[in-house]
Amino acid sequence: MPCSKELYPIGFRWVEGTGELRATVAFGFPDIIFDPDDVFDRLLGHLLASNSDIVLGLYPAHDFRVMDMVEVDENGHIHSLVLKPVQTFLKYTWICGVWTSIFTEFMHQFLASVELKNNLDKFKEQKIDAQGELPIGAVIQAAIEKGLRVEGVPFLNGTYIDIGTAEGLEKAVRMFSQR
Repeated sequence: MPCSKELYPIGFRWVEGTGELRATVAFGFPDIIFDPDDVFDRLLGHLLASNSDIVLGLYPAHDFRVMDMVEVDENGHIHSLVLKPVQTFLKYTWICGVWTSIFTEFMHQFLASVELKNNLDKFKEQKIDAQGELPIGAVIQAAIEKGLRVEGVPFLNGTYIDIGTAEGLEKAVRMFSQR
């Protein structure tokens, strides 16, 4: 795994002389509409200013039972993700994020490892994902457990709508048709 953090504009860049591909990645769930408009600018700014490997955009959760809940301290350090808990005292979920090539490499190695089978079995038993797929939140949690530095930027006045549900799609159609 690379030992130094190098950030690049969103996209890919070959590291000269190594044949290695590095990237800073911006990630958002394709079925979630969120604001404010400068979310990724703020997340990337935090990534550049910090020693983080991953920076997540944190929002007050609407329904913790269907979200990854985030244990975050007052300094923005994320200590764990709890996927779709039955009960929780946690208030925030993550909706989007940015990460360095350090996490990308970790994810590649994790997905190729024996740990993956153990995690897939665990998530199938818990019915975390309806299709039985490994959620990205589970990979981020594994990264936290391995010592990668994960931080969050709260968007307390930000909003999000999950258009992957009938209720959310209906809400979005109503909202955007009134504009």
